[in-house]
Amino acid sequence: MAASDAKETTMSQQQKDALKDIFRNAPLDIGGDPIEQRTNFEKMLSAQPLADDVTATPGELGGVPVLNIETGESSHDAVMLWFHGGWYVIGSPRTSAGLSSDLSRRVDAKVISVDYRLAPEDPYPAAVQDARAAYRGLLDSGVDPGSIAIVGESAGGGLAVALLNVPPRKRHPDKSADRAQQWATVQPRLRTTLEGYIEQTRLSLRPATMVRVEAVLRGFAVWLTADAPEVAAVRNLQRAHIERYKRHLAQRPSVRGGGRLSTIGLAEQLGTLRVCLERLSEWDGEDAPARVRMFAGDIPRRDQPLPRFIDDADEVEGVQGIDEKQLERVRADLSEYGQVGVGWADPGKERAEPLTLRPR
Repeated sequence: MAASDAKETTMSQQQKDALKDIFRNAPLDIGGDPIEQRTNFEKMLSAQPLADDVTATPGELGGVPVLNIETGESSHDAVMLWFHGGWYVIGSPRTSAGLSSDLSRRVDAKVISVDYRLAPEDPYPAAVQDARAAYRGLLDSGVDPGSIAIVGESAGGGLAVALLNVPPRKRHPDKSADRAQQWATVQPRLRTTLEGYIEQTRLSLRPATMVRVEAVLRGFAVWLTADAPEVAAVRNLQRAHIERYKRHLAQRPSVRGGGRLSTIGLAEQLGTLRVCLERLSEWDGEDAPARVRMFAGDIPRRDQPLPRFIDDADEVEGVQGIDEKQLERVRADLSEYGQVGVGWADPGKERAEPLTLRPR
């Protein structure tokens, strides 16, 4: 740092004495009533007016109140998302406006200071929720993430760390209207039965699982409406409908990749449908399959995992397509190398251990 710069950033003894006097004679009582101390803290730190080139405009970001602070030299290309201090109990964007505006001038950026909720009225995690909501709102406004700096003072520094430690999840477009429109095309009795089943299973399965269950049954219902309009209810289902639907799934393009459904994808789709029909039969409601329509053989078999140890006969035994003769051929192929060291991750051990395959 140059001498001239050091002179500009070094506080004089007179300034230090003035600051000590402010805090020594301040009406702030750390152990006093939080509501009263907020007012005192606000008066104490707002007594010094902001610089002439500073503008502070109230606003809202992600449903959270903010204070937009700019200086005459600030650039709109860079943004500091600011979190004030105050033990999460007192303080506001205005109490830290002097510090934030000074930093804004130094780094040539705009400040958006978040007026997050305070305890004890709104205890944890209210402040963290507001911080994340404001950050999401900033991203949604179109600001380049690479031009955003997350800044906090004192308690606000804790919020900044919490925000950076758990970034907001990517939000997918809301397709609820599309789903509702598809269900609206399904015949009423069939729709009522399947939606009733979905609501029942929603009580016991994870939300992420229910997304797949709803999608599978909705797809089946929409297919029935278009290709088998004679099926007005689940009780009208015949085995022929299941066979046709299996062929439809095997031939249709994958939603994600554009190719055909994988074996795992087919197994998940048909497995979900089979469980649904079985449960409806067990519950013995008004609209249930007249008889069993799907069997275990309808579900494609998934590939079996390879044994953990290629020369472990106990592990290999029972795996389809691998026998002792094939193992002998593998050992013979390895013989020219003398031995081969392989690192295997054994779930029963804390770390991977080397395994040496020796020819016989």
